[in-house]
Amino acid sequence: SACLRPLDNWSEISRPPLTSIPIRSLVSASADAGIAAAAATADLFGIAKSKRLLEMKLLRFKTVDGEVPVASSTVWLAPKHGKIAEVIENDGRTVVELMRVHFGHRVARIRQRISARSLDEQTARHLMRPAAEASLVIERHYFEQDQPFVFLRTLSICRGDLTQVEADFLASSYTGQPP
Repeated sequence: SACLRPLDNWSEISRPPLTSIPIRSLVSASADAGIAAAAATADLFGIAKSKRLLEMKLLRFKTVDGEVPVASSTVWLAPKHGKIAEVIENDGRTVVELMRVHFGHRVARIRQRISARSLDEQTARHLMRPAAEASLVIERHYFEQDQPFVFLRTLSICRGDLTQVEADFLASSYTGQPP
């Protein structure tokens, strides 16, 4: 079975629990050489705007007491990391773990932005919620040590009624200067 499918055609994969809650994911990836990088995303990856990126769509389900969709995510990678799209369907690890195993990328820093927004029609349908319902948007940019450009960008739209965000800040690393 091919792992690359049209973006609106989701295929099921099984994953072991990533937390104490069992999670199941659906995935699709753009089947061509990628999508044209938008200016802001090209800048994040340190690539020319004419270059292409691989875009994957993930739909996460909580599988305790029935199956409930909890998040719709989009993942952007450089085309050289296309192997991730080939193996993610049959591998229980996260995209970040697969990037480490297959390409040696080690996360040294994550820039995270959390905001609220209303669900659009398509995302609401995937999450089995009414359109315009409140959701939590979590965008993450993953960096390696001493690298100015990201190697991975994710954008997750999470159900507001099932999402909790926890942060642990380490004061000893604070320099008082912006990053």
